[in-house]
Amino acid sequence: EKYMRIAVIRRECGPSWGGAERDCAQVVKTLIEFGHQVTLIARKQENFCKEVNFIPIKYKARGSVLKNYLFFLKVGHLLKKTKFDIVYSLSRVHPVDVFRVEDPLHAAWIETRYQSRLARGLAKMSLRHRLLLSLERKLICDPQVRIVCMSKLVASQIGKYYGPCRSSEGLSVIYNGVDLQQFNPQVRKPGKRLRERLALEDKTTLLFVGAD
Repeated sequence: EKYMRIAVIRRECGPSWGGAERDCAQVVKTLIEFGHQVTLIARKQENFCKEVNFIPIKYKARGSVLKNYLFFLKVGHLLKKTKFDIVYSLSRVHPVDVFRVEDPLHAAWIETRYQSRLARGLAKMSLRHRLLLSLERKLICDPQVRIVCMSKLVASQIGKYYGPCRSSEGLSVIYNGVDLQQFNPQVRKPGKRLRERLALEDKTTLLFVGAD
């Protein structure tokens, strides 16, 4: 078997942080378990894995525009002078071999967030949205980059907003895995007690949690 030197990129990475940050940590640990030499390129990490080679991206900035842009620039400069077999990114940076769309597709997010055509037009004029849309287009429209989506919805959004420059070739849907140590029938026990306390035993109950 051939083991590779793989770079994994995310601005923050850690198993107890947000969804994308947790996914990044799981990717790093799994690749290392397969025997690959993994380098994590991030601004911050949670020190969750002793075997990973961590390259910190350091900068001082205020505001999301400058933070996103500096991370993009510094990672791009690093990748041009460092050799990896595969560069796998969960953030909008370039050049990479694989880009997993973890954050909401920004072109779709703008249309959802701003209901009127005028509001969307004004939003797209802001520096923040122009930067994120530019970084997103640069990645998705690069035919050398393999795009990985976590759902068919995201794949359909890419077709809707970037169809002219990105065909279905070079695009895959790979669902997130499930941590069976954390999610299994045993976790139903405290949930059952909570349902009894809230008088919800015979009711269908849905709980949605997320930033987007």
